[in-house]
Amino acid sequence: MKRYFWIGLLTGICLNVLALAFVFNATAQKNGPADSASPAAAPAAPNVTAPVGSAFTYQGLIKKNGALVNGSCDFQFKLFSDPNDPGSQVNITQEYKNQPVKNGVFTVVLDFGAMFDGSMRYIEALASCPASASPSYTTLPRQPIYAAPYAMALMPGALINDFNSANMDTLLIISSSSRSSIAGINNDNAVTSAGVYGLGTSGATGVYGEADTPVGIGVWANNTYGGSALTVKGEIHVKNIGGGVNAPVFTHHVNTGAGGNLCATQNYATVIDNPMFNGEPGAMLIVTPNYGANNGGAMPAVGIPGVYYDATNACGKGAGKWVIYTIDGVNLLNNSMYNVMGVLP
Repeated sequence: MKRYFWIGLLTGICLNVLALAFVFNATAQKNGPADSASPAAAPAAPNVTAPVGSAFTYQGLIKKNGALVNGSCDFQFKLFSDPNDPGSQVNITQEYKNQPVKNGVFTVVLDFGAMFDGSMRYIEALASCPASASPSYTTLPRQPIYAAPYAMALMPGALINDFNSANMDTLLIISSSSRSSIAGINNDNAVTSAGVYGLGTSGATGVYGEADTPVGIGVWANNTYGGSALTVKGEIHVKNIGGGVNAPVFTHHVNTGAGGNLCATQNYATVIDNPMFNGEPGAMLIVTPNYGANNGGAMPAVGIPGVYYDATNACGKGAGKWVIYTIDGVNLLNNSMYNVMGVLP
């Protein structure tokens, strides 16, 4: 005899990562038992010290022949990546036997693992009421899983904005506290842990940070225990190397003309006017002569270069700037060049 089910499903996922709400009518189609995993009961209450995990609460309303069901039912739940393709199921079928239903309402806890990566997912529900040793399941149409509005802030490609900088100094904190948890791909087989792991493949960038002001910081690394704040395995490339204008690595051109950067009181010294290092007496600058005349410069003076921080305007170009000079007092030549790399404290 044909049976009719009406199910309204409301699902909530821990931490509000996702939330679902869908209501649908379905005419039952009599099917045999579906392939599934071993019958599983709802998991016990989690340990308060354990991670949240991937389980979520799934609640529904079920009617049979127009009446709210009371008693017990058998359920199966499947997760798909396609709304129609029978071969698109991801992970195993979740089966719950002899589940209590009161006034049509039932609640189960589903766990499909880490299958919610931002791609569309669809849940297919099967029900058999009353519960029996040999359930005859009715398959209902698959329903899409939609994200809760605020959960979209964590979906792939989302932008997290700081709308109240006075009370939100940190937008996102990701913590890894166990050295036994390996984040991402470990190329050197060492046991490590990582708060953030970025993997760039096919020329892509693994981790990208950007600042839009001279005092901004694109990426900040900090170790409060005196260990390594940043470890680099491989080459270091510094982009946008320029003529000393807001760059950590640059080529400084000496200009001995009127209005140039030669010190007013020292012909063997030239001022570096770089917003990154101005007003930073604790910075560390490394300077080497640049003999690449093909880059548009002249041969540097035959002298040993050094640097000092001009705190008192001894150079005559304003206090608070770094100065390149020749230690042996050799006068600098116009358009000669020096490579400069600076590190801030």
